[in-house]
Amino acid sequence: TMEGPLDAVRRTTAEVAEVAERVKINRAAISSLVREGKLREDSVRSLDLSKWDETDHLDPSQDAHLDDDTRCQYLFAVDAINFCFWPDGELEYEHVAGGLKESVRRTGGTCVSSESLAKVTGPELRGWLSWPRPLPQERERARLLNELGGALNAHFGGRASEMVRRAGGSASE
Repeated sequence: TMEGPLDAVRRTTAEVAEVAERVKINRAAISSLVREGKLREDSVRSLDLSKWDETDHLDPSQDAHLDDDTRCQYLFAVDAINFCFWPDGELEYEHVAGGLKESVRRTGGTCVSSESLAKVTGPELRGWLSWPRPLPQERERARLLNELGGALNAHFGGRASEMVRRAGGSASE
């Protein structure tokens, strides 16, 4: 049978999960949280994450003029570049997501169009994020955005929302 994308994640991270010395999954603690009802879906869904959404992400009340494709491509782009903040001791997720959000607002979303993603360079990405110095793994971040933009153009008419629609709600499709 053909390996799916989630199978690949499990396979490629299994060794790290097995031999990690500093980080471990505490299955007993997870079981305890479930048993005590502290890890129920309704508990998790009731968490107030509005501050996080307001500061780091596009806000439906402020960004209603942006179409679904732009909002979806913003999320895909953030996911593509959300890794490895070391050795920059100041760079955090909020700078990546929030910086890209402001760039989307400034450009009306053209920065996350499939065409822009397919050709962005590291220094251009740094400008989108308004980051004052080279990003850790800047070339790799740009390469991943190029790959995202190219795949959207080649397979989904340039639209991330079309990819989501075709997946039919499945993360592994």
